[in-house]
Parts: sequence; C-alpha cells; structure tokens
Amino acid sequence: MGNQIRNQIVKRTLGHYASLLEHATRDYEVSPRHVLRRIVQPLCEDFADIIKNGNKNDYAQIIEGFSKRCISFEIENKSD
Repeated sequence: MGNQIRNQIVKRTLGHYASLLEHATRDYEVSPRHVLRRIVQPLCEDFADIIKNGNKNDYAQIIEGFSKRCISFEIENKSD
C-alpha cells in the first residue's frame, strides 16, 4: 500500500479519535447508538486497515497523535 493511502488512514484514524473526545465533552448526551455507529465503528475499521496495511511508522504516528490529543484534552478540561 502506498504512503499516500496509509497517510490518509492515519489522518482518518486520528480524526475519529478526536471526534470521540469531542463527543465525550459535550454539554448534552449524544445517543450511544450515534457514538457507536458514527465514531466507534469507523475507528475500529481504521484500526483494522492500519493493522492490515500499515507499518511501524504508521503505528507510531497514531499512538503519538492519540497521546497529543489526550494531553490537549486534559489541558482543556482540567478542573480548577
């Protein structure tokens, strides 16, 4: 699989993870079905794609991206 396609998968995976964090911080509750269908299921598909077609650099990019978003999420939602 080409670099361009793998990069798209990495970006898509990070985007779905960011959406999951966004939904977790909304003032209103989104239905579990919506979260499952629109975020979790596509994220699982992204994982399957990256496992099947990715390489160690792709894995590292995803983990690094998750970590950055977690740190950002913690800073934005830190209680005083």
